[in-house]
Amino acid sequence: MHYRSTLLLLLLATFFSTSYAQDLTLTETISRAQERGPLAKMSRLGYRSKKATHDAFRASLLPQLWLNGVAPDFTRAINPIVQPDGTTLYVEQSQANSSLALSLSQALPFTGGELFLSSGLTRIDDLADKSILWRSSPFVVGLRQTIFGMNQLAWNSDIEDLRAEEADRAFIEEMEEAALNASNRFFDVYTATLRSDNARLNVLVNDSLLYVSRGRFQVGRIDETELLQSELTLANARKELADAELDHRTAIAELGIALGREGSEALDVMPPEQLPMIRVSIPEAIAQAKANRKEWTSYELELTSAERDLAQTKATNGFAASVSATFGYNQTAPKLSDAYKDLLDQQTARLELSVPIYRFGRGNALIEAAEANLERTEVDVKMKRELFEKNVAEQVNRFLRSQEQVPLSMKADTIAQKQYELAYQRYLIGKIDITRLLLAQDAKDKARLSLAVTLREYWTNYYLMRRATLFDFARNTPITYASE
Repeated sequence: MHYRSTLLLLLLATFFSTSYAQDLTLTETISRAQERGPLAKMSRLGYRSKKATHDAFRASLLPQLWLNGVAPDFTRAINPIVQPDGTTLYVEQSQANSSLALSLSQALPFTGGELFLSSGLTRIDDLADKSILWRSSPFVVGLRQTIFGMNQLAWNSDIEDLRAEEADRAFIEEMEEAALNASNRFFDVYTATLRSDNARLNVLVNDSLLYVSRGRFQVGRIDETELLQSELTLANARKELADAELDHRTAIAELGIALGREGSEALDVMPPEQLPMIRVSIPEAIAQAKANRKEWTSYELELTSAERDLAQTKATNGFAASVSATFGYNQTAPKLSDAYKDLLDQQTARLELSVPIYRFGRGNALIEAAEANLERTEVDVKMKRELFEKNVAEQVNRFLRSQEQVPLSMKADTIAQKQYELAYQRYLIGKIDITRLLLAQDAKDKARLSLAVTLREYWTNYYLMRRATLFDFARNTPITYASE
């Protein structure tokens, strides 16, 4: 019996005083999840899509060069042709038209108009009399511009800039979400490891206790009830071990998914690293959240979109005008070389007006609806901003409370483990009965798992606070990630 007692004491000392010789730390787990985990991959792909959309819009504000052509456009039909005297004759025509044009356009964001240059060449083949006619337009410059209307380009530019900023912040938030998910999977494994190791130790200890109880029963020092209690305790410990090992395997598999594990790589975790003790004030956290979170940009985007809708409604239901003009040169000739000789001036000018006279109040009603929608959006955004600040403050308070609980749980765990060691030794020398030992064992198990829960709450609230502010209070710097 002395040999078995010594062995168990060594096992207890090892369990209570050493860390698990396992693989991944919490920092490594999060790093791997953000590098190759599925959530991080989807975040990067989503960000690439949004960034490409923004780049496409920005590119549309730069000069656009196009080459357009038709070859051929064949027609054979009887068409109405207006004669010089004003009459119309139906004439059989058989033609093939071909054209080629090169155009350069430039949007004007400050005015909402468009400036363009073009150069073109057209060939008409009359298949009936086998004649050819060329028409050249070697140089044409033009302008299209709305007057007294809405500058659609300027509004769209403001909104696209807000969307790009929102996408930048959303990407960082999603990467922090991946960190939070990895942290949860890490602590699933960590808790399952604690539980399975604790259950394995309990099986060894209770097996030894049953050996001791049988010896005492044989010499009449305990009754059969206490012996049966030892047997029942061992059976329950074995069942707890089987359940804990199953949960441990499940948790490891889920961790592997979160990390994007490939193949049969073995995974397990080490106890969490030393906890950073962070000092953070609620006003500072709220200020960082406003500066970094996508929601704050989303609120501005909602207001800007509603303001744009109102401006567009007013523009389409009031006086509006647009002007277009071109200037250039052109010529026609049967030969291609002659089509570029003695060029003639070419000018066009067009002014369009739209003046609502009487629409039975439709325009005013549409404007009133847009104004009401803007006011509703302003109220909604104001409420969202207040709730946003409240949620950030609550998350900071939850983290600070978790930070205070960690040393208390550590102390409770240490006391419970020492109490169990003393109870075990006292039971071996017959100072206490099995019931008091089992109570100490239960308190030890609960304290160990309670510590795991407290550590999990600390790190969960830590990463929730990071996500709520997109600020690293441990390093006192905004959080950033590479998108590639």
